[in-house]
Amino acid sequence: MADFLVLFSDPVSAGYRMVEALTAQHAADVMKLISPEALVSVVPAEQLSVIDRHQLVADWIRLTQG
Repeated sequence: MADFLVLFSDPVSAGYRMVEALTAQHAADVMKLISPEALVSVVPAEQLSVIDRHQLVADWIRLTQG
């Protein structure tokens, strides 16, 4: 299993959660079980070292919340 950063946005909240899953799609499916209405985007954990996580989350929230 691998680690993924799952960004989510639903009518109530937005944020991110680290998920251990087999694939990126599996990580998205796990988040959909927690919040069925959520929009999700998945980033493999190995890519996080080159991405500013806080900026990534802020950009995601801004895009999904309009």
